[in-house]
Parts: sequence; C-alpha cells; structure tokens
Amino acid sequence: MSELPKVGEGEGIVFGRVLGGGRFLKTLQCWHEGQMVVVKAFSKTSEQNGQSLRECAERLESIRDKLEKIPHPNVLPFTWFPETQRAAFIVRPYVNSSLKERLTARPFLTAIEKKWLTFQLLNSLVQCHEAGLFHGDVKSNNVLVTSWNWLVLADFTSLKPTYLPEDNPGDLSYFFDDDYERSCYVAPERFYDSNAAPDRARRKGACTAAMDVFSGGCVIAELELDGVGPFAISQLLAYRKGEYSPSATIGKIEDPGIRDM
Repeated sequence: MSELPKVGEGEGIVFGRVLGGGRFLKTLQCWHEGQMVVVKAFSKTSEQNGQSLRECAERLESIRDKLEKIPHPNVLPFTWFPETQRAAFIVRPYVNSSLKERLTARPFLTAIEKKWLTFQLLNSLVQCHEAGLFHGDVKSNNVLVTSWNWLVLADFTSLKPTYLPEDNPGDLSYFFDDDYERSCYVAPERFYDSNAAPDRARRKGACTAAMDVFSGGCVIAELELDGVGPFAISQLLAYRKGEYSPSATIGKIEDPGIRDM
C-alpha cells in the first residue's frame, strides 16, 4: 500500500485492512491523524468512462460543499480527494457497519428499530434532494448504521454511469459490483436497449430524484424482509418490460403503512 497519499510533511494515511475488492474501486479501512477512515482507491490505469478523475473529484467536492450549507445529519459525503501518480483516492469517516451487515448481526433488529431506520433513510434522501443532489447508488451497502442505530447515506457515485445497457451485464457487474443476481437496486429507467441506439445525451445524463426513490424503496423492502430484496437483476429487467411484479415479495411486509408505501 505504498501508493497511499501523504499529507504534507506528516504521517499521511496508514493502511489498516481491505474492506472490499471490487474491480472498479478498492475499499480500504485506514487511519489518518488518529481517526479511522474509509479510503476508496481508483487506479489511473483503469478505464475512466470518458471522465477525467479531476472532474470527478470536483463533482464530489461540490457535493460536500452543497451539503455544508444545510443540515444533513443522515448524509455522509466524502471529505478529501488526494491523488498520487498511479491512483486517485476518496476519503470519508469510517462507520462500523452497513445496513446489509447489520441485518445479519445479533441482536436482530426489532420492528420499531426498522421503522426508525426507515425514517432516517427517507430523511437522508430528503436532505440530498433539498441540496439539489442525487445519490445514484442507493443500496444497503451504502447505507451505514452506527452501534446506536443512527443511519447515514454514504458513498455518492461520481465515476459510475447513469445509464446501463440491459443486454450487457458486464457494465452492471463492473460499476455496481455487489451481488446483483440476488439483490438489484438500480431503477429500471436506467437500463436501455442497445439496439435502440439512444442518443448520447441520454446515455450520459444525470441521475434523478425518482431513481434514488426507487432504489431507496428497494432498501426499505430489504430492511423489512430481513435481507431479502424485491428484485434480482433478471426480475428487474422483466419488471421494466411489464413481465414481472414484486407484489408477492412486498406483500410479505407486515406493516401495512410501509407495505403500501
């Protein structure tokens, strides 16, 4: 981990352990000035999807600056964006567990705790959208939960594309490298038919509030169903074409208010 950035004449970032080894971003737990942080590393030799790393860093800096202007207790932006010759890094404070991890940890969440987390997740989306920001990758791995059940939405996407070809799962696997065969949170309107040759502007368009809300709904369903999401990728693509309904899965949610939402 010799490529981790230094801070002036100081100690810099000290490597702790690998948290995730996706093909697109490597996620590391590190130490900086005595504080535990999460560092996401992006190799400059990797495909950059038509965007310079500097442009992406500027977008993330803009997200941080916009959130600083309003209260955002349920949103955790990246705070530092160092670079070396071989890699670019984005840094945020460390939170002990993701919602996906918390769902399998004892003691299991009670019904009232699930409602509290749902309320906070909805608040996190409100805080983002009031700042004119859209997350673009809302999923249970990016929803973080403290030991006292405080929830924050983290890891805003900047390098990832808004639109994905429905007939090429390689893009989904590369940029959204979770277990999408089991749980997929990407809004159906983000997929396009390669044969339809969509215009360039649509393929590179920005995320929308509706996309975040759909993904947030998938996370809420997963929370209520103890880790079972409403869509796998095959089901989501069928839903996009009107050939599948998640009503049987969503119908298992016991709380009628959340089920109807």
